[in-house]
Formats: sequence, C-alpha cells, structure tokens
Amino acid sequence: MRLARLKSIFWQQNTFILLFFILLASFAWFAQAMSKMYNTEIAIPIEYSNIPNNKVPANPFPSSILLYIRGKGSDILAFRNLPKTPFVIDCSQYEFNTTLNFEAYKGKLARQYPNFQIESLYPVLVKLSFENKSVRKLPVSLRNQISTARSFKLAQIKINPDSVLVSGPASYVDNLSSWPSEKIILSQLNSSFSETVPLISPPFDVIEILPKSINYELIIKEYVEKEIKLKIRLLSPPKKGQVFLYPETVAVRFQAPTDMLKSIDTSFFAATVDYKKINTGSATQTAAIEVNSLNPNITISQASPNYAEMIVLE
Repeated sequence: MRLARLKSIFWQQNTFILLFFILLASFAWFAQAMSKMYNTEIAIPIEYSNIPNNKVPANPFPSSILLYIRGKGSDILAFRNLPKTPFVIDCSQYEFNTTLNFEAYKGKLARQYPNFQIESLYPVLVKLSFENKSVRKLPVSLRNQISTARSFKLAQIKINPDSVLVSGPASYVDNLSSWPSEKIILSQLNSSFSETVPLISPPFDVIEILPKSINYELIIKEYVEKEIKLKIRLLSPPKKGQVFLYPETVAVRFQAPTDMLKSIDTSFFAATVDYKKINTGSATQTAAIEVNSLNPNITISQASPNYAEMIVLE
C-alpha cells in the first residue's frame, strides 16, 4: 500500500516536470518565431478630411490602403491586435479632379509605421473626383408580392414614413424617381398586418438615405358579392327627338368589404350608354352599357345585359 502511494507521488512529480519543460520549450519556440522576419499584408484605414459641404465624391474612394510589408513577427502580431491609426488625406490640398499616386506617400507611411519595411502598396493610383451634392426627398416604393385568402382582399397599404431623404452625387440622385424597399413576400393573408422593412442599401458609399427602414401596414378586408339594379343614364343625347332605352336598368354584381355593405346604394355606381357610340351595323340601334364603380373599394364583377337598345322618336 505504501509502495503504491510512493509510486503515485513519483508519477505526479514527473508529470509536473514534463509539463514544465513542454511549456518552456513552447515559449522558447514562440519567442524565436516572433523574432524572425515575415512578409505579410496589412490594411490601413483611410480618412478623407476637409471635403467641401456642397461637394461629394463622384465615385467611391478606397476606404483603406493595403500595405505589403516585412517586419518582425512580434511587431506584426501586436499591430493586428491594436486599433489602426487612419491615414489622413486632406482634400483641401488638391483640386476637385486629380489623381493621387500613393507611391509618393511611402515615406509618410514609413514614418507612421516605423517597425515595418514597406515593400509595395495597393491601390497605387486613386482618382479624387468631386461633383455637386444633391439632396432630394423621394417617395418610398414598397416592393411586394402579396396574396390574400379566398374572399379577402388587400384594401390599402399604409407606409410610414412614405418618403426618404437621398443625398449624393447630383448625376445619380437627380435621376431617381423613388427609393425601393426590400421585397416583402406574404401569402394567404386574412387579417391586417404591419411590420418594419429595411430600404434597399445605396449602391455606393457616397450615397446616403434617411431613414434606412420604414413601417408598413396592410389593411386586409373580407369581401362579399352582392347584386344591385342601376338605372341607365343616356350620354350625348341628340338635339332633336326623344330617346328611350330598353332595358332602362342593368343588374350589376359587385364585390365590396363586409363593413361597407349597409352604406352601399346606387350612388356608388354609374351606368351609362353613349348615344354617339350607337352600333349602326345592327338591325336595331344599340350601344354598350358602361358600368363603373365610384368607390375604390368596390369591384364590378359582372353586369347584365351588356347592351341597351335605343328607340328614337322624332
């Protein structure tokens, strides 16, 4: 029993010693690796200052410079874990349309990052081109693919806000007529629905939109089909004589929201025939009956008859 206990203590001591030397060897290997020179690439953010208020970049400027460098492993590792100091370009020092050669900035970059030897960089040439800034208020276009359940219809779409402020190069902004949202796809709706949807992101960084999202509300109503009889009204009657219509009424089937049924009467419709549109090629004088809904929530599904006969008495 005592022998087993001594073996256990000895094994534990050997294990600790082994782990110590493994850690020591790993540290020595890591220290040696960090002291070696390596070639790698690092991205330096670019900051553009003193852009005139009434001007914007005509094309997206690069947001960073890619430096191909040589340096110690320890310096590269430290750089990757530290906040990056941006490289500042003062736009007031240049004309509105000029091309910068970043090769000329190697010395300045070397002073900003003295622990690295800069082998090359990308991009080499950057065109600084500006144009007039345009700010416009544009209506929002809600891109949608919506279907409702049977006997239900989309009665109204409410958007809030219904417009967006777009700013950017005049050559782009001034040609816009609206700003689209991300597409919404909804099916088999049987009740009203509301949600927030983001607007399409600008294609270039130099274009800004506010706000970046909108709220929309879909008003879904249940529709029923009913029938009503309408008196036909004559349009463009002749200056002489009297015109009688046969029949005098037309039966109209329509669809309307259930909450409107009690208020619907003949004033919601118009049934007409135009004397100027008499079909002279038939044995009798007939004209098409035109039936229209005067309310956007009411849809005409059928009207009978389609033609009315005209009897003219001199």
